[in-house]
Amino acid sequence: MTRFLGRSSVGARLGVEIRRLGFDALVIHGALEEPGVLVLDKDGTRVEPAEELWGLLIGRARGELAKRFPGYSSCVIGPAGERLSAMALIDCNGRQAGRTGLGAVMGSKRLKAVVARGYREPRPAMPEKTRELVRKWATGLPRHPGSKNLIEYGAPAIITLTNKVHGVFPGLNWRESTLDWCGDGEKAMERLGFWAPGKRVGRNPCPYCNRVCSQVIEADVPGHGRVRVDGPEYETVRAWL
Repeated sequence: MTRFLGRSSVGARLGVEIRRLGFDALVIHGALEEPGVLVLDKDGTRVEPAEELWGLLIGRARGELAKRFPGYSSCVIGPAGERLSAMALIDCNGRQAGRTGLGAVMGSKRLKAVVARGYREPRPAMPEKTRELVRKWATGLPRHPGSKNLIEYGAPAIITLTNKVHGVFPGLNWRESTLDWCGDGEKAMERLGFWAPGKRVGRNPCPYCNRVCSQVIEADVPGHGRVRVDGPEYETVRAWL
């Protein structure tokens, strides 16, 4: 989308599996002649053909990948990425890297998906110090005052912070970075409380995170019956404004 640099983050397990293979990062150069899947596992790194996956919607492609690579984590694009849409996302096992249209970058490389499965845990250079830090953050972070609203209401709790404190709220498609008329934090939490604690049936945390902001809710949707989804999320709510 920027035609220069793009960045998007996603709370999914693919990065964990890549790290469990001993890699700190993955850099992909060039492009394939035919659609393919990049596979990373204990047998090495290779590209397998993916002609039968090309053109499939993300949900269907993800299902086919799960059959073909059981136990692997994945990131995959759909037809939008294949067609180089500037707003195409990358799906990571049901979580989406949605900023800057990076799905189009994978599409330009004819890379339908990346799948990975690790087989060993990283070994810290200072095990005792690592355990000390883990104990500190495992007990302290969920109890911190700044975690309370995130855990109870989810990521929309940061709207007041981005809008009123930092002035980086993407209002009106980034035409404004602060919306004076955006509701104050307490009122926003009251409204979001209808969706989060009131409708929550579970949580879907990012791997190893103990500040669990992801809310799984159920609601009756006309024409669709009882629907279960993640949310609301910060990105979803800010897109309304």
